[in-house]
Amino acid sequence: MIVVLVGIKGRALLSGYRSEMYDQFAERYQWTRHDFDLANHAAGGKDKRRMTECVWTNFTPEVT
Repeated sequence: MIVVLVGIKGRALLSGYRSEMYDQFAERYQWTRHDFDLANHAAGGKDKRRMTECVWTNFTPEVT
């Protein structure tokens, strides 16, 4: 699946949790990882652990 992303001619992003495989892909093809620290509201129980979700992009997102 990752190889398919390289062939995309437009903007593309991959969303998930941090992964060595995705980081190696990003480094090889000059993609950028953006991290987001979020509460895991789907977890059961009183305490909600925090998770770092990531988005790897083949472009630089515009920040507004």
